[in-house]
Amino acid sequence: MAFTPTDPQAEKWAKLIEEAFPGDRLSPYNLFGVGAAKVAVEALQRAGPDLTRENFIEALGSINGFDAEVYAGPITCGEPPRPHQCNKSPAWLTAKDGQLVVVDNWIDELKSKMK
Repeated sequence: MAFTPTDPQAEKWAKLIEEAFPGDRLSPYNLFGVGAAKVAVEALQRAGPDLTRENFIEALGSINGFDAEVYAGPITCGEPPRPHQCNKSPAWLTAKDGQLVVVDNWIDELKSKMK
């Protein structure tokens, strides 16, 4: 994820979750779904109105550098060896002081803990 459910960038998604499911709170799992849905919609739009399995797969494979907003990096499908694995930019979340935070220097933090 590019941000946590409590970060300002997630506010619009948190509001939509609360409207649809009163009392529910936005979670990282909801954000994964948002990103996946944005990629699916992009592929559907590229496939056009005469949707078939084949042209959907072709459209999905044409996605290159797509900003799904919630993922840590751009989405690119169609690259070997696994063209169906489009999210190739990991980010790490950790719990800190009771809150989820994005770990942007996780290797340095891990090394310092190992000393």
